[in-house]
Amino acid sequence: MLTRFLRGQALIRSSISAAAAAQPQQLLRASTTTTTTLQQQFNKFDNKQASFRGMSSEADQIRKGLVGVLADKSAVSTVGRKDVGLTYRGYRIEDLAKECEFEDVLHLLTRGHLPSPAERAALQERLVAGRHLPSEVKTVLEQMPASAHPMDVLRTGCSVLGTLEPEEVDNVKMVKEHEAVIRIGERLMGSFGPMILYWYHFHNSGGLRLDASQYLTPKDSLSQTFLKLLF
Repeated sequence: MLTRFLRGQALIRSSISAAAAAQPQQLLRASTTTTTTLQQQFNKFDNKQASFRGMSSEADQIRKGLVGVLADKSAVSTVGRKDVGLTYRGYRIEDLAKECEFEDVLHLLTRGHLPSPAERAALQERLVAGRHLPSEVKTVLEQMPASAHPMDVLRTGCSVLGTLEPEEVDNVKMVKEHEAVIRIGERLMGSFGPMILYWYHFHNSGGLRLDASQYLTPKDSLSQTFLKLLF
């Protein structure tokens, strides 16, 4: 496509040069409108050339974050691919929903494969440990208004938890070594259910300070944890 634009530009310029050599007086009498039109065509080609150069240079750049990224390659999932649909790590979402629990898919997404029985048990232990809410977090949740949006509650609770449990992540090693980052995600996954429900019950159950340990067992999944604490 870029080659066609270059050829078109060269053709227009050569035509003008030929006309000027053969009929100089007639060219001088050409209307201002014609000259303006030709200049507009030049500008259009120049802009498209610049656009193509920009696309080439952007492709060679490393994108940071998702600003300006409409679509990109990913090893995590496919979306809308013909005859494939939505997949996670190569597994069809319909098969995962039928055969796996949420924690299995969590392990698949973060670690790249479905867990073995030992890996599943270890993940469950970490999620159970993540249920614990420090007293400082509970105090902040009590201070937040009952009218607050639940997402704002979780965002604030997450920020407070982060100050109490600072991330010990080496940003240089993080590119290749993901374990520390995954553990942070698992901590948050375990805490978000008890966090939002502690806030909910405090403001809707007469100031009840929810003690999650009274209602839960080590075998409860994330969904069971949420439902048991909700009712």
